[in-house]
Amino acid sequence: ALDVPVRIDIDAAGELVLRARITSAQPEAVLDDNQRETSVQVVDERLRVLIVAGRPSFDYRFVSRLFERDRTIDVSCWLQSADERAVRDGDTVIVELPRRPEEMFAYDAILLIDPDPRELDSSWAIAVRRLVDDLGGGLLFQAGPHYTTRLLSDPRLEELIALLPVTPHPDAAVRLTAQGAFRLSESPVEIPAESRSHPLLALSDDPEVNSAIWRALPGAWWRVPVLRAKPLATVLLRQAGAGGSPDDPGILLAAQPFG
Repeated sequence: ALDVPVRIDIDAAGELVLRARITSAQPEAVLDDNQRETSVQVVDERLRVLIVAGRPSFDYRFVSRLFERDRTIDVSCWLQSADERAVRDGDTVIVELPRRPEEMFAYDAILLIDPDPRELDSSWAIAVRRLVDDLGGGLLFQAGPHYTTRLLSDPRLEELIALLPVTPHPDAAVRLTAQGAFRLSESPVEIPAESRSHPLLALSDDPEVNSAIWRALPGAWWRVPVLRAKPLATVLLRQAGAGGSPDDPGILLAAQPFG
């Protein structure tokens, strides 16, 4: 096999089909393998993403590096536990948490990775809601063991909590304390039948390969208890065997449209 780099300059944004074809110096019985094509999506601007994380968890380090390597994404990172003089991660480096609406509205999506609610307030939560509700921005909230239960019970952040596809459990902190800090085994993860074709779960274009990948992945070691999914939400991942409990549906991942 021989790798031949090819540079193609494209002036306009849109979806293109690129086709490569070679000609043989000798007659061939089969010509179908002399041509390959692929579709390419050309964008005229990068996706602006803000990551706010309470601590430098593995998830934060993985996602921030992944986005920094993606040429279609312009990411800014605000690690709340970092020292004031720390060098911040991201393509566009920020020196403080964006707070003014005009700063927040510059982003296409916000990722909250177990954020510390002490740095957030009601005006910040309202700005996030306006970004999602009025401007069609995206929001991903990842729960974590350090700050999530405190955030979900903070009355200042009601506008932010309203965006989530689940209803928080009022006794989440008590339930987590009763479970203890350590787990001896992981909990199996299942995909509800109605969610198996959801695009957020598509790790491969081949349905069989996609199912095999999900079966091979490890289970969950931690989750925050919630009461229920909201009416328009789709439950994407659930703890196996927990779906029948009305007091704890075992939701691990959910998504919903908003606004």
